[in-house]
Amino acid sequence: MTDWDETCVLIAVFDAPSEADRAVESVVRVGHDRTRVAVAQPSDEIASVKAEMQDEMDESWTSPQAGVAYPKEAAKGLALLLPACCLIGGLLVGSLGFIHITGVALWVRLLVAASIGVLMGGTVALVAAPALAANRPDDQLAGERGVVVRVDGARPDVVEALVASDPIRLDRLRASDLSRLETVVVRDRSRLGSLVSDVIDRSTDPNADADRQTRPMTRSREAADRPEPGDPAEGERHDRR
Repeated sequence: MTDWDETCVLIAVFDAPSEADRAVESVVRVGHDRTRVAVAQPSDEIASVKAEMQDEMDESWTSPQAGVAYPKEAAKGLALLLPACCLIGGLLVGSLGFIHITGVALWVRLLVAASIGVLMGGTVALVAAPALAANRPDDQLAGERGVVVRVDGARPDVVEALVASDPIRLDRLRASDLSRLETVVVRDRSRLGSLVSDVIDRSTDPNADADRQTRPMTRSREAADRPEPGDPAEGERHDRR
C-alpha cells in the first residue's frame, strides 16, 4: 500500500451534496481511513476560493509593457473576436477605397482603406472582447457554489478516485499553510460555446451585470437607502415625525 503524503491536502469541489457523498465513499474505499475526509467545512471553502484565485492569476495572460492582464476567459474572448472584428472593419472601411481619387490607383485605395479598417476593428476588439468575455463580480467561484471535500494527505489512488468523481476542480495544497501547490484538474469554464453565449448576451444587454442593489442615478449609499417618492416607507417616516 502506498504511504500517505502528509505534506499536502486535497481540496475537491463538487456540484451537489450527492456527488460529494459518492466521492467520499470512493476515497474511503481506496484509502480505508474516514477520519481523513471532511465535507463542507467553511475553512475549506475559503481555501478552495483562494486556490482558484491563485490559479486564475497563474493562467492569465499578462503584458507588463502594455500594462494589461487578461484572465483566461478574457484572453480566449479576445482570440475569438479579434479576427472577426478585423475582418468586419476591413470590409466596412475597405469599401471606401472604391471612391475615386485622381492619381491614386484603385488597388492602392483599397489597400489603404482596408488596412485602416483592420486596425480600427482590432482596436475595438482589444477593448470590447476581454470586457465581454471576462467573468463578472457576481459569478461565483467553485468553492462558493459547490460542496467542498477535503482529504488530509494525498495518495495516487486517492487522487484518481477524486478525479473519477468528476469534480468542478481539484487542488493540492500545502498542509502547513494551505497555499496552492498545483491544480490537479479543473472543469473548463471558458469553452467556446459558453464564451460565444456570454459575449452575445452581454452585447445585447450590457446592463444585465449592473449592481441590482443600487438604484439608478444614485451617487452614494445614503441616497440608495433613502425612500423614493410614493414609497410606503416615506409615509411612515412622516408619521414618526
